[in-house]
Amino acid sequence: MANESVSSTGIVIRRVQEAEKDAFKALRLRALAADRMSFASTFEKESKYGDPQWQNLTRRAATSTEMVVLVAQPRDGPFVGMVGSFAEGNVTHVWGMWVEPEYRKLGLGGKLLDAILSEIDASHPANEVKLGVVSSSTAARRLYANRGFTETGHTEPLEHTPSVNWYEMVRRRSG
Repeated sequence: MANESVSSTGIVIRRVQEAEKDAFKALRLRALAADRMSFASTFEKESKYGDPQWQNLTRRAATSTEMVVLVAQPRDGPFVGMVGSFAEGNVTHVWGMWVEPEYRKLGLGGKLLDAILSEIDASHPANEVKLGVVSSSTAARRLYANRGFTETGHTEPLEHTPSVNWYEMVRRRSG
């Protein structure tokens, strides 16, 4: 991915910058508060993070080849979507996929996912790509399946809500 791409909706998808700690923190906390069951973490947990934790996260997300966070942003507006990835050995994990409710159904989730998969393909071309999704997230599961992800059969309860399971999905590489 180049530095940024502009979707047909005029929304820019780009890598978060280190100096955008506060804007990223606000987006992440909105996501955790709005869609609690979509994340392994919680608003309660991450709202207690101090500035050094958020600064370290955005620094790594902005500069590392092992961790990337992409944000979606209307020109001159606040962030409205995000997705991240981190590499662990021969597996890269996609995490934190979220789009503000009023920006859903515009194809933005697909554009974010395509952009992070492009980043992963460029930096870790041999890696399997894994993610977790809850069964009630039908649209997300469909989006991932349309991008070549399949369920592995591995499930685990959400730590914060053990009655809800997340399902592992993987995009395997051929060869």
